[in-house]
Amino acid sequence: MTAVENDLLASTRPGAAAGAKSVVWPEDALSTQESHESAAIAAAQEQARRSGIYLEIGVRVYSTTAPAYGQDEAILIDPSGKVQWTYQKAHPIPGSEKFTTGNGRVPVADTPYGRIANVICYDTDYPAMMHTRADIMLVPSHDWK
Repeated sequence: MTAVENDLLASTRPGAAAGAKSVVWPEDALSTQESHESAAIAAAQEQARRSGIYLEIGVRVYSTTAPAYGQDEAILIDPSGKVQWTYQKAHPIPGSEKFTTGNGRVPVADTPYGRIANVICYDTDYPAMMHTRADIMLVPSHDWK
């Protein structure tokens, strides 16, 4: 997965160089083992710092912990490289996804561009989650053909 991670980091740079204030990777863009997650986050933190952007990374974390064996996460990193949140998807697609679900609390961060919030993909099918005081809702998703 190192090649995929390096490609995602490299693909982030042109948007930042063109003036983007934030870059959002898709849901599960990066798959990693639990033991490598902190290194993957550190590389993204360095990219956010160097680029001076908000960077949200979609990470599928695999673990050996039963019964779900991992998480589906979105991690928001600010321009200083600080992790603002690690959000775990609250609603897996029935019959399609199996992972440890999050608590369903929608994270919100104050930024110079407004209040940014986050859910992941199928979470948007739950209207109560969308009633969040935010200016921008980030929704990384994994779309099918």
